Amino acid sequence: MSDSVVSMEEAGTVDKVDELRRAGLYLGPVILGSMAGNGLYGAACGGPSFVMGVSANPLVLRVAFVIGGVVLACRMKEPIGRVALLVFAVHQGILAYASVTGVGLNLVAMTTLLTAFAVMLTASGARDGPTHRFVIAGGAFVAMLVFSFSARYYADALLGNHSVVSSGLVC
Repeated sequence: MSDSVVSMEEAGTVDKVDELRRAGLYLGPVILGSMAGNGLYGAACGGPSFVMGVSANPLVLRVAFVIGGVVLACRMKEPIGRVALLVFAVHQGILAYASVTGVGLNLVAMTTLLTAFAVMLTASGARDGPTHRFVIAGGAFVAMLVFSFSARYYADALLGNHSVVSSGLVC
């Protein structure tokens, strides 16, 4: 009897992890759209084009992301999603290590890890689903790209780096 209860609990956990995997179809494009918006703004207006992750997270949160990524990867049955979560855990682990030691980060390497995570998360979520989900995921990518670009543009205007009124075509 207790074996069936444990199996039902494990089944519930696996279902939740599988729901997370399917949500990756939307989360991956949001991450990629954010990175693309930042990169486009950096290329068009000057400034950094590479994104290494949200830098304002405290160490405790980064450690929680490392542990959570590893735990979820161990519970995930789908191989692409498992690798994606391990890449995420490595990315967060490197950021945690750098925040403790003060070591400089290679922005290209960190951006590559984040991109790999987002692409694999998207691929894992896209493995099963109706076509309309892909349209929504594409819309999420475009919306986040526009939001990210616009937020950086407006932040530069607030910081006095350029004027919204007297600026040129883009910057």
